[in-house]
Amino acid sequence: DNLVLNLQDGSDNDSEVEIDNNSDNNVVAVAQVGNDNGSLVTLDADSDNNMVSVSQEADDNDSWVSAFNADDNMVDVSQSGDSNISVVLLLPSADGNDVSVAQSGDDNAAVSWNGFDSDDNVVSITQMGEFSLAISANVLGASDNEATITQGPNTVGNLALAVSAGDFNETEIYQVGFVNAAASLQVGDENEAGITQIGALNLGIVWQSGDENYAGLGSFGLFNFNAASQTGD
Repeated sequence: DNLVLNLQDGSDNDSEVEIDNNSDNNVVAVAQVGNDNGSLVTLDADSDNNMVSVSQEADDNDSWVSAFNADDNMVDVSQSGDSNISVVLLLPSADGNDVSVAQSGDDNAAVSWNGFDSDDNVVSITQMGEFSLAISANVLGASDNEATITQGPNTVGNLALAVSAGDFNETEIYQVGFVNAAASLQVGDENEAGITQIGALNLGIVWQSGDENYAGLGSFGLFNFNAASQTGD
């Protein structure tokens, strides 16, 4: 019951789709319009009930989607602009993941990496503007984690990083402005972190190594630095 639709319009476009092993009920649609675009979609092993849609417009865009022991995953990557890169890796036991990456602008990069025993993760990355970078990683035995990174509209030079190594963690990062940087690191369980930065030249860092903690940071204006460290329960 697999459906693979590949539409390419332009020059020097590359698309490679591989669904193998015990793959059933998969839907993969790749549409590329522009120059020098590349897309690689790989679902293997027990890849069933997956739906992957990659749409790229403009030039020099590149998107990889890879999942191995992947079941019940839905990945949607849409890129419009110049020199955008999106990489989604779900890795061995990745099941029940929902990843959506949308980029519009120039020189954007988005990386979502779940992990080895990664299941029930939800990652959403949205970027609009120039020189933005967003990384969301639920690593190793990462399960039931959620991360939301939103940069824009019309952001220039922003950086967002969300890493969750524990279980049942939620992270939200929202940045609007110029040259803002935010990082959230969670190694405990059942933690929530929210970082909102509106303005320019702001830095927000959240470190949570305990359990059942909540941290919220807000920066409005210029040259602000906020940090929260939670090590208890």
